[in-house]
Amino acid sequence: MASYTESAEVLLEATGLDPNQDTVEHLLIFIEALRIYQVRSEQYGDIWKKAGAVEMYYNAFRKSRRIWNVITQQGNKITIEDDALDVLNYVIFGMRCARMGSM
Repeated sequence: MASYTESAEVLLEATGLDPNQDTVEHLLIFIEALRIYQVRSEQYGDIWKKAGAVEMYYNAFRKSRRIWNVITQQGNKITIEDDALDVLNYVIFGMRCARMGSM
């Protein structure tokens, strides 16, 4: 079975992108966000579709502000990785809502 890195390289090549170390690492982070999306969709359904783009972008802002507060007030004591992946998903939700015409 192919490793995640090898699979990412194949996908990048198939989409016409250069499968260098930077693009592979970037894609692997998107896949982490996609895993979170899949788990939460199974738990909560696709309620984000009803909210619209503006609410999704606000949620991305709110999570970004939380990350900023953690970094500036608590240093490296608390991990921000989950919140950062949530920001990615909220921005993608916002883009998908906007493309569906749901502002």
